Amino acid sequence: MSRMYDIRVEISGFEAKAVQKIKDAANELWDFEWDDIGPKLSPVLCGQGQCNLGGGKTDYTFSKELTREIFKANGKPCKILINTTDLDDLPTDSYEFNENSKLD
Repeated sequence: MSRMYDIRVEISGFEAKAVQKIKDAANELWDFEWDDIGPKLSPVLCGQGQCNLGGGKTDYTFSKELTREIFKANGKPCKILINTTDLDDLPTDSYEFNENSKLD
């Protein structure tokens, strides 16, 4: 069973010469759209994309796999923040009101 996820990744502390390799490695696993933000002295790569995780893979195991590939493309570890949202199981709240409900 596959589940639809929104995955956002922020990468900092990477080698400037490895930017395209990092993006390419990450895009082999997920279809990210990229923004480069931050000052030149401390740039941040931000990627975001929605897709299905299949084959019984969890967002945690995917995140570890993505991190390994980014480290490899960078040639060494760097700082990576990954936020995942399971779009098939979003938190929801329901509210029911009627003529007897006190709204004060």
